[in-house]
Amino acid sequence: MSINLVTGGVPRGQDYFGRESFIEQLWSRLRTDNVLLLAPRRYGKTGAMFQLLDNPRAPFRPIFINVEPIESASDFMIELLASLRQDDRLAQMTNKLWEGTKNIGKNLKKSTAQIDIGMFKVHLREHTDVQENWALYGEKIIELLEKGQDRPLLMIDEFPIMVHHIAQHNIDELRRLMRWFRSARLTPKAKTRFLLGGSINLMPTLDAIGLIGTVNDLAIEKLGPFDDETAFRFIKTAITSQKMVVGEGVIQHIVDIIGTHVPYLLSVLVTSLFDRQRTKGKPITNEMVDDVFSTELLSRATPFFNHYYRRLQDYYAGDEVRQAKVLLSLLSRAAGPVQRDTLYQEYLRVSGIPHTSDALEKFLWLMQKLENDFYVSLFENKYDFSNRTIKLWWQTNYGYQFV
Repeated sequence: MSINLVTGGVPRGQDYFGRESFIEQLWSRLRTDNVLLLAPRRYGKTGAMFQLLDNPRAPFRPIFINVEPIESASDFMIELLASLRQDDRLAQMTNKLWEGTKNIGKNLKKSTAQIDIGMFKVHLREHTDVQENWALYGEKIIELLEKGQDRPLLMIDEFPIMVHHIAQHNIDELRRLMRWFRSARLTPKAKTRFLLGGSINLMPTLDAIGLIGTVNDLAIEKLGPFDDETAFRFIKTAITSQKMVVGEGVIQHIVDIIGTHVPYLLSVLVTSLFDRQRTKGKPITNEMVDDVFSTELLSRATPFFNHYYRRLQDYYAGDEVRQAKVLLSLLSRAAGPVQRDTLYQEYLRVSGIPHTSDALEKFLWLMQKLENDFYVSLFENKYDFSNRTIKLWWQTNYGYQFV
């Protein structure tokens, strides 16, 4: 077996390595449940969806939709309609939405290969009433899909980000969307299965506005990092594929130094080592691994690390932004896990408030958000960064900025 190390796009086919058992688990879960798939960025969440898309299993017909940029319920419905157009058989069912119309009905007589999806979305916005009556179209779509012989599998990536965007613009609209969507999933004749993917946690956003009950039917699957054995096989397979020369014990040293075995970070580190070996013309040694890790990994993976910093500003509210930055700064400087009470005292200090039951509740809520969003882990009343490499990057760049 050979693999290519993917550090830009989404790994597909055999390049999506080491997740065979998780893919089987997803297929098994989808036979009985709608699923919320949670994972940090670059852990392989979208890759898992593409595995289901590229290797469909009867009776499902998978459709993939990325909804990260969407900011309204009507745009979500337009995106859903356009995505269904990419499958000839599903398109034939949804064509019935337009029976009796002229302009758009004429366009829909074309095969899916003849239709430009971008222009189709423009047509939906300008020549139909989908934007005004999106909920009605949603009901009709689900009704039509249930009448077909196929079982659509709608994989909606970055669903929590879309929910956050809509909440920022129109909470009432979000309430309507979430209630419609729950009803669509729980209709007695349901054939359509939903797989919702997210790299930020959906629950805090919905809980804050009283909508947590709209997702309590979803089975939650979390995609974690590679374990030690899978990380070792991944590195060994990559080295063998590229016919690189490594010293004794190097693969295990890479496994040890990276800490949390995020597939993307492993790919960046090993790719950097390949580049260094080609430049130097020498075998990869433990010393070369140490040097590349400290001098290149943190800079080459800057977009990955910056995502964790930026999303505090994007998805946390008001004082939570500075509070979170101060607490993460403290954790990044600590040699090991930090007692919860120590963090709470720091929270009170930066907030300029005394201890009260309300203050403690808000602190615990913030820490729960940080845990759900994959920043920190809690064990025996102690917190630490969930990812050792992110901790080192945070310490280097922001460890002393918020003292």
